[in-house]
Amino acid sequence: MNYPYSIEEFLPAFQLDSSKFYPDEFFMNRCLELAFQGCGWAQPNPLVGSVIVHNQQIISEGYHRKFGENHAERMAILNLENKELLKDSTIYVSLEPCSHFGKTPPCSDLILEYKIPKVVVGMLDPNPVVNGAGINRLRENGVEVVEHILNGQCRYLNRKFIVNQTLKRPFITLKWAESKDGFYAPIPKKTYPISGELSKKITHRLRQSHQAILVGIGTWLVDEPQLNDRYFGGPQPVKLVMTENELWCFKNDEPCVKIPMSGPEFESRNQSKAEFISDFCYQNGWLSLLVEGGSSVWNAFLDQDLVDELVIYQSKSVQLNPGFRVPELRKTLCFQTPIKVDLGIVAENSNLDTLIIFPWKN
Repeated sequence: MNYPYSIEEFLPAFQLDSSKFYPDEFFMNRCLELAFQGCGWAQPNPLVGSVIVHNQQIISEGYHRKFGENHAERMAILNLENKELLKDSTIYVSLEPCSHFGKTPPCSDLILEYKIPKVVVGMLDPNPVVNGAGINRLRENGVEVVEHILNGQCRYLNRKFIVNQTLKRPFITLKWAESKDGFYAPIPKKTYPISGELSKKITHRLRQSHQAILVGIGTWLVDEPQLNDRYFGGPQPVKLVMTENELWCFKNDEPCVKIPMSGPEFESRNQSKAEFISDFCYQNGWLSLLVEGGSSVWNAFLDQDLVDELVIYQSKSVQLNPGFRVPELRKTLCFQTPIKVDLGIVAENSNLDTLIIFPWKN
Protein backbone atom coordinates (compact mmCIF):
# COMPACT_ATOMS: atom_id res chain seq x y z
CA MET A 1 0.00 0.00 0.00
CA ASN A 2 1.45 3.36 -0.98
CA TYR A 3 -0.19 6.73 -0.42
CA PRO A 4 2.06 9.30 -2.18
CA TYR A 5 3.59 11.75 0.30
CA SER A 6 0.98 11.00 2.99
CA ILE A 7 1.68 10.35 6.66
CA GLU A 8 0.08 6.91 6.38
CA GLU A 9 2.71 5.55 3.99
CA PHE A 10 5.43 6.08 6.61
CA LEU A 11 3.68 4.21 9.45
CA PRO A 12 4.48 0.52 10.07
CA ALA A 13 0.78 -0.36 10.25
CA PHE A 14 0.45 0.59 6.57
CA GLN A 15 3.63 -1.16 5.41
CA LEU A 16 2.43 -4.73 5.89
CA ASP A 17 3.15 -7.39 3.26
CA SER A 18 -0.23 -8.03 1.65
CA SER A 19 1.00 -11.44 0.38
CA LYS A 20 0.93 -12.62 4.01
CA PHE A 21 -2.64 -11.47 4.66
CA TYR A 22 -5.51 -13.84 5.27
CA PRO A 23 -8.21 -13.43 2.58
CA ASP A 24 -10.36 -11.07 4.67
CA GLU A 25 -7.33 -8.90 5.41
CA PHE A 26 -6.27 -8.87 1.76
CA PHE A 27 -9.65 -7.60 0.59
CA MET A 28 -9.91 -5.09 3.46
CA ASN A 29 -6.48 -3.77 2.54
CA ARG A 30 -7.86 -3.07 -0.93
CA CYS A 31 -10.77 -1.22 0.70
CA LEU A 32 -8.24 1.03 2.46
CA GLU A 33 -6.40 1.72 -0.79
CA LEU A 34 -9.67 2.75 -2.40
CA ALA A 35 -10.77 4.79 0.61
CA PHE A 36 -7.68 6.99 0.50
CA GLN A 37 -8.58 8.11 -3.02
CA GLY A 38 -11.27 10.27 -1.39
CA CYS A 39 -8.65 12.13 0.69
CA GLY A 40 -9.36 15.85 0.58
CA TRP A 41 -12.60 15.36 -1.34
CA ALA A 42 -14.80 13.34 1.03
CA GLN A 43 -14.20 15.51 4.12
CA PRO A 44 -15.87 16.12 6.48
CA ASN A 45 -17.23 12.64 5.78
CA PRO A 46 -15.06 9.59 6.56
CA LEU A 47 -12.80 7.86 4.04
CA VAL A 48 -14.46 4.58 3.06
CA GLY A 49 -13.68 1.90 0.50
CA SER A 50 -15.60 -1.21 -0.50
CA VAL A 51 -15.08 -4.29 -2.65
CA ILE A 52 -17.46 -7.07 -3.69
CA VAL A 53 -15.94 -10.56 -3.81
CA HIS A 54 -17.37 -13.56 -5.68
CA ASN A 55 -15.55 -16.91 -5.64
CA GLN A 56 -12.53 -15.17 -4.05
CA GLN A 57 -12.31 -12.66 -6.90
CA ILE A 58 -13.05 -8.93 -6.72
CA ILE A 59 -15.91 -8.25 -9.12
CA SER A 60 -16.64 -4.63 -8.21
CA GLU A 61 -15.13 -1.75 -6.25
CA GLY A 62 -16.24 1.59 -4.85
CA TYR A 63 -15.17 4.37 -2.53
CA HIS A 64 -16.66 7.55 -1.10
CA ARG A 65 -15.30 9.85 -3.78
CA LYS A 66 -16.72 13.19 -2.73
CA PHE A 67 -18.86 14.71 0.02
CA GLY A 68 -22.54 14.38 -0.94
CA GLU A 69 -21.97 11.60 -3.47
CA ASN A 70 -22.61 7.86 -3.17
CA HIS A 71 -21.14 5.96 -0.25
CA ALA A 72 -18.57 3.27 -0.98
CA GLU A 73 -20.94 0.26 -0.70
CA ARG A 74 -23.55 1.90 -2.91
CA MET A 75 -20.91 2.75 -5.51
CA ALA A 76 -19.58 -0.83 -5.52
CA ILE A 77 -23.06 -2.34 -5.84
CA LEU A 78 -24.22 0.03 -8.57
CA ASN A 79 -20.96 -0.44 -10.51
CA LEU A 80 -21.59 -4.17 -10.82
CA GLU A 81 -23.23 -5.03 -14.13
CA ASN A 82 -24.52 -8.51 -13.21
CA LYS A 83 -26.43 -7.88 -9.97
CA GLU A 84 -27.46 -11.54 -9.77
CA LEU A 85 -23.97 -12.34 -8.52
CA LEU A 86 -24.64 -10.33 -5.36
CA LYS A 87 -26.78 -13.13 -3.89
CA ASP A 88 -23.67 -15.31 -3.72
CA SER A 89 -21.07 -12.64 -2.87
CA THR A 90 -19.40 -10.98 0.10
CA ILE A 91 -19.13 -7.22 0.39
CA TYR A 92 -16.16 -5.75 2.24
CA VAL A 93 -16.34 -2.21 3.59
CA SER A 94 -13.82 -0.35 5.75
CA LEU A 95 -16.55 1.42 7.79
CA GLU A 96 -19.82 0.00 9.10
CA PRO A 97 -22.67 0.46 6.60
CA CYS A 98 -24.91 3.36 7.61
CA SER A 99 -28.46 2.76 8.81
CA HIS A 100 -29.86 6.29 8.56
CA PHE A 101 -30.81 8.81 5.89
CA GLY A 102 -28.25 11.54 5.27
CA LYS A 103 -27.14 12.89 1.91
CA THR A 104 -27.87 9.38 0.59
CA PRO A 105 -30.19 6.52 1.68
CA PRO A 106 -28.97 3.89 4.18
CA CYS A 107 -26.37 1.51 2.74
CA SER A 108 -27.59 -1.31 5.00
CA ASP A 109 -30.97 -1.14 3.23
CA LEU A 110 -29.28 -1.48 -0.17
CA ILE A 111 -27.32 -4.53 1.01
CA LEU A 112 -30.59 -6.13 2.16
CA GLU A 113 -32.36 -5.15 -1.05
CA TYR A 114 -29.81 -7.06 -3.14
CA LYS A 115 -29.73 -9.99 -0.68
CA ILE A 116 -25.97 -9.96 -0.15
CA PRO A 117 -25.44 -12.78 2.36
CA LYS A 118 -22.18 -11.69 4.00
CA VAL A 119 -20.64 -8.35 5.02
CA VAL A 120 -17.07 -7.89 6.32
CA VAL A 121 -16.48 -4.63 8.21
CA GLY A 122 -13.24 -2.90 9.17
CA MET A 123 -14.50 -0.62 11.96
CA LEU A 124 -17.68 0.51 13.66
CA ASP A 125 -19.02 3.93 12.75
CA PRO A 126 -18.27 6.31 15.67
CA ASN A 127 -21.26 8.44 14.71
CA PRO A 128 -23.75 7.93 17.61
CA VAL A 129 -26.57 7.77 15.05
CA VAL A 130 -25.01 4.58 13.64
CA ASN A 131 -22.43 3.00 16.01
CA GLY A 132 -23.51 -0.62 15.66
CA ALA A 133 -27.03 0.04 14.36
CA GLY A 134 -26.05 -0.76 10.77
CA ILE A 135 -24.49 -4.08 11.75
CA ASN A 136 -27.42 -4.96 14.02
CA ARG A 137 -29.89 -4.27 11.22
CA LEU A 138 -28.01 -6.59 8.89
CA ARG A 139 -27.77 -9.40 11.44
CA GLU A 140 -31.43 -9.09 12.37
CA ASN A 141 -32.21 -9.74 8.72
CA GLY A 142 -30.06 -12.86 8.43
CA VAL A 143 -26.86 -11.36 7.03
CA GLU A 144 -23.57 -12.82 8.28
CA VAL A 145 -21.36 -9.98 9.56
CA VAL A 146 -17.63 -10.21 10.32
CA GLU A 147 -16.16 -7.25 12.23
CA HIS A 148 -12.82 -5.60 13.05
CA ILE A 149 -10.73 -6.68 10.05
CA LEU A 150 -7.63 -4.42 9.91
CA ASN A 151 -9.47 -2.39 12.53
CA GLY A 152 -6.43 -0.36 13.60
CA GLN A 153 -5.64 0.73 10.06
CA CYS A 154 -9.27 1.58 9.36
CA ARG A 155 -9.50 3.66 12.51
CA TYR A 156 -6.25 5.48 11.83
CA LEU A 157 -7.31 6.35 8.29
CA ASN A 158 -10.47 7.88 9.79
CA ARG A 159 -8.85 9.45 12.86
CA LYS A 160 -10.21 12.88 11.97
CA PHE A 161 -13.78 11.56 11.76
CA ILE A 162 -13.40 9.67 15.06
CA VAL A 163 -12.22 12.82 16.89
CA ASN A 164 -15.06 14.85 15.34
CA GLN A 165 -17.70 12.36 16.43
CA THR A 166 -16.37 11.54 19.90
CA LEU A 167 -14.85 14.83 21.07
CA LYS A 168 -17.04 17.27 19.09
CA ARG A 169 -14.10 19.29 17.84
CA PRO A 170 -11.78 19.33 14.83
CA PHE A 171 -8.82 17.00 14.52
CA ILE A 172 -5.76 19.20 15.13
CA THR A 173 -2.34 18.61 13.57
CA LEU A 174 0.75 20.68 14.41
CA LYS A 175 3.54 20.95 11.86
CA TRP A 176 6.92 22.66 11.92
CA ALA A 177 10.36 22.49 10.36
CA GLU A 178 13.38 22.81 12.62
CA SER A 179 17.11 23.22 12.12
CA LYS A 180 19.62 20.60 13.19
CA ASP A 181 20.11 22.54 16.42
CA GLY A 182 16.41 22.98 17.23
CA PHE A 183 15.39 26.38 15.85
CA TYR A 184 12.57 27.23 13.45
CA ALA A 185 13.73 30.71 12.35
CA PRO A 186 16.89 32.82 12.55
CA ILE A 187 17.38 36.01 14.57
CA PRO A 188 16.36 38.51 13.26
CA LYS A 189 13.31 36.63 11.99
CA LYS A 190 13.11 36.34 8.22
CA THR A 191 12.01 33.84 5.60
CA TYR A 192 14.59 31.08 5.73
CA PRO A 193 14.12 27.68 4.05
CA ILE A 194 14.88 24.78 6.40
CA SER A 195 13.16 21.78 4.83
CA GLY A 196 13.51 20.34 1.33
CA GLU A 197 11.29 19.54 -1.65
CA LEU A 198 10.02 16.16 -0.41
CA SER A 199 9.02 17.72 2.92
CA LYS A 200 7.19 20.40 0.95
CA LYS A 201 5.13 17.78 -0.88
CA ILE A 202 4.26 16.03 2.39
CA THR A 203 3.13 19.41 3.76
CA HIS A 204 0.92 19.97 0.73
CA ARG A 205 -0.69 16.55 1.29
CA LEU A 206 -1.31 17.63 4.89
CA ARG A 207 -2.93 20.82 3.64
CA GLN A 208 -5.02 18.89 1.14
CA SER A 209 -6.30 16.60 3.89
CA HIS A 210 -7.26 19.38 6.33
CA GLN A 211 -10.17 21.77 6.00
CA ALA A 212 -8.52 24.75 7.69
CA ILE A 213 -4.97 26.03 8.21
CA LEU A 214 -3.86 28.36 11.01
CA VAL A 215 -0.77 30.57 11.33
CA GLY A 216 0.17 33.42 13.63
CA ILE A 217 0.36 37.02 12.53
CA GLY A 218 4.17 36.94 12.63
CA THR A 219 4.35 34.04 10.19
CA TRP A 220 1.66 35.67 8.03
CA LEU A 221 3.59 38.95 7.74
CA VAL A 222 7.15 37.59 7.49
CA ASP A 223 6.69 34.48 5.34
CA GLU A 224 3.56 35.55 3.39
CA PRO A 225 2.53 31.88 3.04
CA GLN A 226 -0.03 30.85 0.44
CA LEU A 227 -1.46 28.17 2.79
CA ASN A 228 -2.87 26.11 -0.05
CA ASP A 229 -2.30 22.78 -1.77
CA ARG A 230 -0.61 23.02 -5.15
CA TYR A 231 -0.13 19.30 -5.85
CA PHE A 232 -3.06 17.05 -5.01
CA GLY A 233 -6.40 18.72 -5.82
CA GLY A 234 -9.64 19.03 -3.92
CA PRO A 235 -11.30 21.90 -2.07
CA GLN A 236 -8.73 24.36 -0.74
CA PRO A 237 -8.52 24.82 3.04
CA VAL A 238 -9.82 27.90 4.82
CA LYS A 239 -6.99 30.22 5.91
CA LEU A 240 -6.94 31.43 9.52
CA VAL A 241 -4.56 33.93 11.12
CA MET A 242 -4.26 34.37 14.90
CA THR A 243 -3.33 37.88 15.98
CA GLU A 244 -2.99 39.19 19.53
CA ASN A 245 -6.65 40.15 19.74
CA GLU A 246 -8.39 38.73 16.66
CA LEU A 247 -8.85 35.67 14.48
CA TRP A 248 -8.72 36.50 10.78
CA CYS A 249 -10.63 34.21 8.44
CA PHE A 250 -10.03 34.00 4.69
CA LYS A 251 -12.53 31.71 2.95
CA ASN A 252 -12.21 31.27 -0.81
CA ASP A 253 -12.31 34.73 -2.39
CA GLU A 254 -14.43 36.31 0.33
CA PRO A 255 -13.13 39.41 2.20
CA CYS A 256 -11.21 38.79 5.42
CA VAL A 257 -13.47 38.35 8.44
CA LYS A 258 -12.02 39.47 11.76
CA ILE A 259 -13.40 37.80 14.89
CA PRO A 260 -12.55 39.41 18.25
CA MET A 261 -10.55 37.32 20.72
CA SER A 262 -10.43 39.87 23.51
CA GLY A 263 -12.85 42.03 25.49
CA PRO A 264 -15.79 41.21 27.78
CA GLU A 265 -17.71 39.04 25.30
CA PHE A 266 -14.69 36.86 24.57
CA GLU A 267 -13.72 36.64 28.24
CA SER A 268 -17.26 35.58 29.16
CA ARG A 269 -16.72 32.40 27.11
CA ASN A 270 -14.03 31.35 29.61
CA GLN A 271 -12.01 29.85 26.76
CA SER A 272 -8.38 30.06 25.77
CA LYS A 273 -7.60 31.26 22.25
CA ALA A 274 -6.87 27.70 21.18
CA GLU A 275 -10.19 26.46 22.56
CA PHE A 276 -12.00 29.35 20.90
CA ILE A 277 -10.40 28.65 17.52
CA SER A 278 -11.13 24.93 17.84
CA ASP A 279 -14.77 25.66 18.66
CA PHE A 280 -14.99 28.25 15.85
CA CYS A 281 -13.78 25.68 13.32
CA TYR A 282 -16.15 22.99 14.58
CA GLN A 283 -19.18 25.30 14.50
CA ASN A 284 -18.35 26.24 10.91
CA GLY A 285 -17.99 22.63 9.81
CA TRP A 286 -14.20 22.72 9.36
CA LEU A 287 -13.45 19.47 11.10
CA SER A 288 -9.68 19.26 10.62
CA LEU A 289 -7.17 22.00 11.45
CA LEU A 290 -3.49 22.18 10.46
CA VAL A 291 -1.50 24.54 12.70
CA GLU A 292 1.60 25.71 10.82
CA GLY A 293 3.07 28.21 13.28
CA GLY A 294 4.79 30.15 14.66
CA SER A 295 5.68 29.63 18.29
CA SER A 296 2.82 31.60 19.89
CA VAL A 297 0.28 29.55 17.92
CA TRP A 298 1.98 26.20 18.51
CA ASN A 299 2.25 26.91 22.26
CA ALA A 300 -1.38 28.04 22.45
CA PHE A 301 -2.50 24.57 21.36
CA LEU A 302 0.20 22.62 23.19
CA ASP A 303 -0.63 24.39 26.47
CA GLN A 304 -4.25 23.24 26.18
CA ASP A 305 -3.34 19.68 25.11
CA LEU A 306 -5.26 20.37 21.91
CA VAL A 307 -2.95 18.42 19.60
CA ASP A 308 -3.91 15.12 18.01
CA GLU A 309 -0.89 14.65 15.78
CA LEU A 310 2.51 16.29 15.41
CA VAL A 311 4.66 16.38 12.27
CA ILE A 312 8.24 17.69 12.36
CA TYR A 313 10.80 18.09 9.59
CA GLN A 314 14.32 18.13 11.02
CA SER A 315 17.11 19.40 8.80
CA LYS A 316 20.30 17.34 8.64
CA SER A 317 22.47 20.32 7.72
CA VAL A 318 20.91 23.72 8.51
CA GLN A 319 22.01 25.26 11.85
CA LEU A 320 20.54 28.56 13.03
CA ASN A 321 22.06 29.28 16.45
CA PRO A 322 21.13 31.91 17.50
CA GLY A 323 17.50 31.52 16.51
CA PHE A 324 13.92 31.10 17.69
CA ARG A 325 13.52 27.73 19.42
CA VAL A 326 10.77 25.26 18.63
CA PRO A 327 8.37 24.48 21.50
CA GLU A 328 9.12 21.96 24.22
CA LEU A 329 6.69 19.07 24.16
CA ARG A 330 4.51 18.58 27.22
CA LYS A 331 4.62 15.19 28.91
CA THR A 332 0.82 15.16 29.06
CA LEU A 333 0.53 14.97 25.26
CA CYS A 334 -0.80 11.60 24.18
CA PHE A 335 0.59 10.15 20.96
CA GLN A 336 1.74 6.79 19.71
CA THR A 337 5.48 6.15 19.88
CA PRO A 338 7.13 8.69 17.55
CA ILE A 339 8.44 7.45 14.22
CA LYS A 340 11.58 8.81 12.56
CA VAL A 341 11.90 8.50 8.79
CA ASP A 342 15.09 9.37 6.91
CA LEU A 343 13.68 11.09 3.84
CA GLY A 344 17.13 10.92 2.27
CA ILE A 345 16.81 7.13 2.11
CA VAL A 346 13.27 7.37 0.77
CA ALA A 347 14.36 9.70 -2.01
CA GLU A 348 17.94 8.40 -2.35
CA ASN A 349 19.36 11.79 -1.44
CA SER A 350 21.43 12.04 1.72
CA ASN A 351 20.83 15.79 2.09
CA LEU A 352 17.09 15.48 2.70
CA ASP A 353 15.41 15.96 6.08
CA THR A 354 14.39 13.57 8.83
CA LEU A 355 10.62 13.29 9.18
CA ILE A 356 9.42 12.82 12.76
CA ILE A 357 5.80 11.78 13.23
CA PHE A 358 4.00 11.69 16.56
CA PRO A 359 0.92 9.75 15.38
CA TRP A 360 -2.59 10.00 16.78
CA LYS A 361 -3.08 7.51 19.60
CA ASN A 362 -5.68 5.04 18.37
